[in-house]
Amino acid sequence: MSRGIGASAFKIFEDENTVKYAYGSYNLNKPEYRNAEEIRDGEITISKICFSEFDTSDVFEMVCSKKITVNNCSNCWKVVPDIQTDFMVFHVLFKLFHVIYEREKIIPEKIYYDV
Repeated sequence: MSRGIGASAFKIFEDENTVKYAYGSYNLNKPEYRNAEEIRDGEITISKICFSEFDTSDVFEMVCSKKITVNNCSNCWKVVPDIQTDFMVFHVLFKLFHVIYEREKIIPEKIYYDV
């Protein structure tokens, strides 16, 4: 059974130091956050140092230390309290580092997380 939540991120910029994604999230359980228009107005900016020296279990630390910065999307319905960051971003980052980069050694153009 689906929980009806998810997020997606599309790469919008990459150079030798940084990769940036536009992202958006949705929550089908809350009408005001369904995001039927698939708006991706949030940003995730990742220092490429995260890919060379990362400990994938420590994505939270990468955000806290500003190696990854996040501008929450307009459909953010829940934040991590201490840092006011959209909790869906952590699912996207986990998938990026654990599922895609760790296995395939690529920085993907698109990332989807749906449950």
